[in-house]
Amino acid sequence: MPIIALMDRTAGLIQYLGKAADAEAALQELRSGIDSDFPITISGKVTPQNLRGRVGQGGRDLSIETVNGSIRLRKRA
Repeated sequence: MPIIALMDRTAGLIQYLGKAADAEAALQELRSGIDSDFPITISGKVTPQNLRGRVGQGGRDLSIETVNGSIRLRKRA
């Protein structure tokens, strides 16, 4: 499956996904927070900075990492 990987050290990241998105998500941020329009089935340990889980039925790998900003998963209009 294709891999989506986003990384930024100075700003937040917004990832727009289709309304019926399927992904294995690994989200890491250090200072702001994680917000999602999609339900995420959590797997493993969750901390305020790290989240691993499945969006929809899973599938492609989605990896997002930021230091100084939030991570937002949004449904594409």
